[in-house]
Amino acid sequence: MDVELNFSFGLDAGRHPCKVLGAFLPDQIVKWYDANGNRVEFYPFMVIVESNEEACSSVWLPYWHLVTHKDGTTKKKYGQWAPFIDSDSYASLMAKAKAAGHL
Repeated sequence: MDVELNFSFGLDAGRHPCKVLGAFLPDQIVKWYDANGNRVEFYPFMVIVESNEEACSSVWLPYWHLVTHKDGTTKKKYGQWAPFIDSDSYASLMAKAKAAGHL
């Protein structure tokens, strides 16, 4: 079974149909309390996709937050501006950060 996504990008970049190759979640979920005392959990994902039209892969970084209120109710807040970066650019950025001693 395959999972296929279809991205519609702005700036006249057009539609971008892709097949999901893999999806990853970090080992540890970051949690904190906001100013109102609600617990916030941050769920960042890394999704590796392959273009259905070109033989290239990209990295999509969607995320969401779970906000648990003091009364126990939970609200999901989805990230609206998840980056979508071609894998060569992403690898270049990661290599530069590692070379500079940041990762």
